[in-house]
Amino acid sequence: MRKILLSIYLLLTALPTFAQSVTLQMSEVVKPWTYWWWPGSAVDQNGITAQLENFKKSGVGGAHIIPIYGVKGEESHFSPFLGKRWLEIFNYTVTEAKRLGLGIDLSTGTGWPFGGPTVMNINGSKQLVFSEVKSADTLKIRDVLRKSTFADADIFLMDHSGTYMPVNKSLPVKKWLGETGQKLLLVTYEPTNQKVKRAAPGGEGLVVDHFNPEAMRQYLDVFDSTLFGSRSNQIPRAMYNDSYEVYQANWTTDFYETFEKQHHYNLKAIIYTVSPNFPDTTIKGKVISDYRETLSSLLYATQKTWASWTTSHQMLSRYQAHGSPGNLLDLYALADIPETESFGSSNFKIPNVRVDPDYEEKNFGRPNPLMMKFASSPAHLLGKKLVASETSTWLGNHFKVALSQIKPQIDELFTAGINHIFYHGTTYSPAGEPFPGWLFYASTNYGSNSHFYNEFPLLNHYVRNCQKLLQESDPDNDLLVYLPIYDFWANTREPLLSLFTVHHADKWFLNTPFGKLANRLWETGYGFDYISDMQISQLKINPDHSVSIGKCHYQTIVIPPVDHMPFETLNNLSILAREGVKIIFDCHLPTMLPGYSRTSQEKIFDKLKNALKKSPEVTINEAEKALTKLNIRHETLPASGLSFIRKRIGTSIYYFVANLSNHFFHDTISLSEPAEALEYYNPMSEERGFLNFEKDENGIRTSLYLPPGSSCFLILGNKPHRGKTRTFRIPSTNSFALTKWKVEFKEGTPELPKTVFQPKKLTSWTSWGDPALNWYNGYGTYSSTFTLPVSWITGQGVYLQIDDLRETARVTVNGEDVGTIWAVPYHLFIPAAFLQFGNENTITLNVRNLSANEARYLDNRGINWKKFYDANIVDITYKPFDASKWLPVPSGILGEVHIVAINSIISK
Repeated sequence: MRKILLSIYLLLTALPTFAQSVTLQMSEVVKPWTYWWWPGSAVDQNGITAQLENFKKSGVGGAHIIPIYGVKGEESHFSPFLGKRWLEIFNYTVTEAKRLGLGIDLSTGTGWPFGGPTVMNINGSKQLVFSEVKSADTLKIRDVLRKSTFADADIFLMDHSGTYMPVNKSLPVKKWLGETGQKLLLVTYEPTNQKVKRAAPGGEGLVVDHFNPEAMRQYLDVFDSTLFGSRSNQIPRAMYNDSYEVYQANWTTDFYETFEKQHHYNLKAIIYTVSPNFPDTTIKGKVISDYRETLSSLLYATQKTWASWTTSHQMLSRYQAHGSPGNLLDLYALADIPETESFGSSNFKIPNVRVDPDYEEKNFGRPNPLMMKFASSPAHLLGKKLVASETSTWLGNHFKVALSQIKPQIDELFTAGINHIFYHGTTYSPAGEPFPGWLFYASTNYGSNSHFYNEFPLLNHYVRNCQKLLQESDPDNDLLVYLPIYDFWANTREPLLSLFTVHHADKWFLNTPFGKLANRLWETGYGFDYISDMQISQLKINPDHSVSIGKCHYQTIVIPPVDHMPFETLNNLSILAREGVKIIFDCHLPTMLPGYSRTSQEKIFDKLKNALKKSPEVTINEAEKALTKLNIRHETLPASGLSFIRKRIGTSIYYFVANLSNHFFHDTISLSEPAEALEYYNPMSEERGFLNFEKDENGIRTSLYLPPGSSCFLILGNKPHRGKTRTFRIPSTNSFALTKWKVEFKEGTPELPKTVFQPKKLTSWTSWGDPALNWYNGYGTYSSTFTLPVSWITGQGVYLQIDDLRETARVTVNGEDVGTIWAVPYHLFIPAAFLQFGNENTITLNVRNLSANEARYLDNRGINWKKFYDANIVDITYKPFDASKWLPVPSGILGEVHIVAINSIISK
């Protein structure tokens, strides 16, 4: 059966846009991958092999190479990007990775965004600049015009009534001037002069014009002549395109020509209508919508050039579309592997999951699963098997991130449809480099000098177990929710360049009618994906009146309260309705056509609306009421505080369920699907077994024990199982605390405390009076004994529960390793086979803390480890990093350690 599933998996992972020769190995993609920063590309073969072997050993499946700025003092080892030595070391890296069964991806450039020394001014990013000056201020006029070529400017005179009149540029400046108090609007077309951010040696230069497909093609030429210039060169699995961070760029050389072809009017004559102070917001909204639509189409064409180029070289494309001014759904759809980003912490209410107090939510926002669905939605709709995420960027300050903070962020990504985790990240650091080694300024450190490196395989094993099922399964969502992009484009409250960022979805998405609808559907347990205008035009109607493009069949299309909708989209919806597809308009139909030039379609647009009102397949009502009337399934899990995603393998339904709240512990839950068998699988402990359940008119009901921070898979089958059902081990009220402890420190830096401690109360070891513990980075060994009452002999064992753990604890009982606590909840099941009832038991907890206190030590003593170019090293607020002012970070066991008896609860 395993061989059959593997064969099916390998077949399904051959996506429609993949080159035929591209093969994804299951062992590579089911494991988490990591960003791999190459500072100055000052890497050597020994160091590369050592790090790749560390990846393999820890359970990482592959690495994404990003060359960046270098380390001071290492200049003689810098390898210019795409130079001879760089190509040699890259070929060696890919070869070694293949030997070890690892994958390698590569950024199409250094740092970000795309650009470099081959980008000349003509192909660099460009901007449209408006300057409003009083007509009498000739010096300022000349100063503005001097910054750009005179031909690359248009001048308009605004009279007292606010009317703009074009100025004849062939006349002298004095002839332009009108009466005192009049204003001139100067429109100039200028280079942004933006340089590649965090560029590596050999990668410095201008950012390429992202609205010019020909500029992109010329940019890619250097890779054709270097990376692909020899048959002996190795190629990566995928090329990568980072999040859009092209600042101020809102123009390209042939923008006017493209605009007129697309919208059939001359923008140049009325370009003043999109200027910041143009007073007529109605006209401005129409023209600015057309302007932004043109930007989006140009960006799409440019990124399609890049994606097609990757395919032509038998590589995959990995693409972060967010941050751009384009239609995100269409842009993500260009990639073989769409990729979102989890930046910062989600501020979970899970007990003991900390949020860095220095993280500035006002500046950076919070991760949100509804934003992550912009990447997973086109993947689900179009049948792409992999959806990636840049994971744990700035989750906390340097040296302060624990595995217990990482796991819930990953669980949130899984519930949003992500199934290909990329840690952010690992920095190449030479062997023998003293702590903390080479670091990247914005990453959680997943390298071998990380404080959680020894426990890292536990996280990787968990992610691998989850991703195996999430990648093998297909999405099982019922709803398509329309993205009203034209409402966003018509918004005159935003600047001309309106960017759809992943960091601040609250500012442009979540508080709109579309965002509020998505949130309501999410909270009421509906499975849905977003869909664009282009994707609606691609839908196929199935015999059961569902719609699809790939394998996922959707029962209903939901249109949020929308003002602007193109005639083509409304017409496509009308055709779908006539063929029996259920369509819901949340509260009202679209009110108007978008843009300045579509007035000729208004009458037929109104006729279509009238026809839709009469269609038996169309409902105009609050979405939830309409969905209830249509009997569209939804889950009650969110009402209990549980997050989930529902997927399918054949006829079996797979639920991944995560408790990311503080509401649920143990209770009865309902699932919307009928079943003959229900299986439970814990991807952390790998426990599995069938559960008892009851059938009802909506599906099934069962008992579930899932404390805050926990997760599981629930698998519904259509054939009854035979044999025993599993029980849940529920902590009982019978417990006692371990009060006598001996604590020793045998493995850590910068120095080992010599004292053996016997604390009367377990508090942070930094409060125990030994100065060495204020700087200590390592393990503390806690030892105690306990006697279990004979009355506790139930065959189930006991739970070990810790009030607060900073940060991980490897537990041995009577000399036997029983597991490691590394994530919330801080408890561990100890089987009865390891215990002696009625006799004394010994227990040892080898506790690992954060490395923050050693960072304090280095900065307090002025030891120079911050020796990087460019950003060097900054803290979570993007200020120069300085740990010398930190207070000692709590370490060890805080509070009590309990031995807890177990009640066995059979699910029902």
